[in-house]
Amino acid sequence: MHKYLLCTIGLLAACGNDNTTASSDPLTGCKTYYNAFRTAVGACPGGVEAQAGFSDDVVTALCTSLAAKVTAGSIHYDGSQLAPCISAAQSIGCVLRNPVEPAACRMLFTGTVAAGGPCDLTPECASGGTCQLSHDGMGNAICPGVCVARAAAGAPCTTASDCQSGLTCPGTVCADQPVAVGGTCASSGDCASSAYCSFAGGTGPGMCQPLIADGQPCLGNEKYQCMPGSGCTGGSPSVCTPLVADGGMCTGDTSCKSQACIKNVCQTLTTVGLGQPCGVITGGIAFCNQGFCQMTGTGHSGTCTAYIAVGGACSPSQVGACTPESSCSVTTNTCVASCGGF
Repeated sequence: MHKYLLCTIGLLAACGNDNTTASSDPLTGCKTYYNAFRTAVGACPGGVEAQAGFSDDVVTALCTSLAAKVTAGSIHYDGSQLAPCISAAQSIGCVLRNPVEPAACRMLFTGTVAAGGPCDLTPECASGGTCQLSHDGMGNAICPGVCVARAAAGAPCTTASDCQSGLTCPGTVCADQPVAVGGTCASSGDCASSAYCSFAGGTGPGMCQPLIADGQPCLGNEKYQCMPGSGCTGGSPSVCTPLVADGGMCTGDTSCKSQACIKNVCQTLTTVGLGQPCGVITGGIAFCNQGFCQMTGTGHSGTCTAYIAVGGACSPSQVGACTPESSCSVTTNTCVASCGGF
């Protein structure tokens, strides 16, 4: 599947009452997978914004596309992996750290197309490969692409994109296990849950270091360095302190639970439906759970509006106005279907 999308902490316990038993229907299984993610990640620091990125419309479009590929035979769906996937996820840190995907989750949807075969989506490619697409002069993907093999665990790599799905590139080889303190890392998701990836104010590669306790100095430009529930305040020096609740005073985004500090006040992040105010609103920031935010006036606020269907008129300046499986063509100013249906 795309990146690993289940935020764990103990928060997936909130998903425990969902229908996470084996499902023989790929569409149902896919939606259960993503709904579990949405429920959990919404409670992570700043998670509401990430949660909004997987709105009802986006999840439906993505899962419909994957289910169609299952029917076509280019993707295999194993519903028996659904419950083990969510169970395994509960022992991993928040998805916002970009952790490695548990094996059960990688087995939920697996590709059947060998390297060199035609593809529209990366999940179609077997053995953790990637779907390499060409693009036209306007940057639009051209289907079909071709499945390209990626490196297995232990093989040399430069970036995570060199590695098979579910693996990362913390140093110079692909890996599927957290890096211990003192090891090389590319992001905090490479490190064990008790550590973060420190770049010491410079550029990579970084080094996994123990999480910093409250009251101790930290670097404001490095995420996930403080203990869970705390963040790095902006100041001189910056120190790790408990995250500030909505409405409290703040010095920067990383000091708020919502990860949104405007005019020194931690903002409340919410998701709203069609016809509701969105963007910067009184008391916080609202994201659309359906449709897109049609901005008005200064461009900081607007109204949640239904997506424009394929073939409908659009403007490239309307960010995200077309349905999730389409985009606005800069040549025809109409919504056109995306490569692979998503």
